[in-house]
Amino acid sequence: MGFGIAKLLISHDYTVTTCTAGRSQTTISRISSASIKGYDMDADFVGNSDIILSIVPPRDAVATAKRVAKAAQDDGALDARSARKASAERLLYIDMNAISPVTSRRIAQVLTQTGAGSKDRSNSEEQEDIQRPRRLSLRQRLSSFANSQSLSPTSTISDVPLPRPPIPISYLDGGIIGGPPYLPPKATTTTGGSSTNSSWILPSLIVSGPPTTTDTLLPRSLQTILNATIVSPTIGHASTLKCSFASLTKGLTAIAILSFTTAQSQSPSILPHLLNHLERYAPAQHKFLQSSLPKMPHKAYRWIDEMREIGQTFSAPVDEQGGGFSNEAGKRLFDAVAEVYRVVSEDTELGDRKQSDQGSRSGTGSSGGLKRTRSSIEEVADGSERILKQKPTERDSSLI
Repeated sequence: MGFGIAKLLISHDYTVTTCTAGRSQTTISRISSASIKGYDMDADFVGNSDIILSIVPPRDAVATAKRVAKAAQDDGALDARSARKASAERLLYIDMNAISPVTSRRIAQVLTQTGAGSKDRSNSEEQEDIQRPRRLSLRQRLSSFANSQSLSPTSTISDVPLPRPPIPISYLDGGIIGGPPYLPPKATTTTGGSSTNSSWILPSLIVSGPPTTTDTLLPRSLQTILNATIVSPTIGHASTLKCSFASLTKGLTAIAILSFTTAQSQSPSILPHLLNHLERYAPAQHKFLQSSLPKMPHKAYRWIDEMREIGQTFSAPVDEQGGGFSNEAGKRLFDAVAEVYRVVSEDTELGDRKQSDQGSRSGTGSSGGLKRTRSSIEEVADGSERILKQKPTERDSSLI
């Protein structure tokens, strides 16, 4: 997804950057070939960015925000931002990952701790600050530091350099619904040329957050390029929409894995009958699964934590921010769905399949899709059967 959005932005003359620290050589080569500017250090990346779109596996969403928050306090980042005279007063961070509203608000707090996030403060919160016992003042802390460092008698507090304020960060909650953006072959432009937005096949980028942030830091022109929709002024609502949508699509895919695997394991002759009946009596679901199942294996590892985030969304207690379905039903359900994708990712050969392996399987036509679907499910069924034949002590007791 990240590379698709990068190519979209580059085609509209945006400069796209990323941090290459900890990335594999294969990924670094892809970054270079895509004309993306790579920085070796987080501080250089943050200092040279105006808008950061976080597009990582859900399990890495909070850690990524913490890295950015830490880098925003680094002298290198502050120097880089000052040197290029950034036009925007604040750095905008948009989390586009499949996370729960609870996780999204946690990320907002992480970024707020750098010194200035986008969290709107209510009068009650300000009153709490007034009533909260005061901690030591900065002068008191510096005085204590000076004494501990045995400063000379002639030294004063003014001799101790004050820490530089971090790069101020504003936060928006986001999500992506749909596949990566791509430019159809017939719409490809010449090298170096810009393409019109209408040429691209785009996903929907959903965003929520304070209007003071969306109106000032997220230009309308960029919203149009990204096919972005502001769905709410409240942090967490975009994540709720994303999780609610994904539960219907990836949840159905997981149920299909269970259904098709069971049919295959009972008898190889049952699966074809199941698919034929699905095509006749539930053609919409049949068409969807023809497309989703062959693409699922190389994404399964990313979906494990996404399903857990969905479960957290559905089981959240009702408060002023909203809430989930009720009790722990949603969490238990999608913890089980996460386990389905864990089995596919870790206990079958399908989990080792790379995205590039899907290219030869993406042909068109109903019969081709049906054949690919059977092939994928048969492989999943074989892997599942191997797990189920193990002794109970050798496999996870929560396996479905």
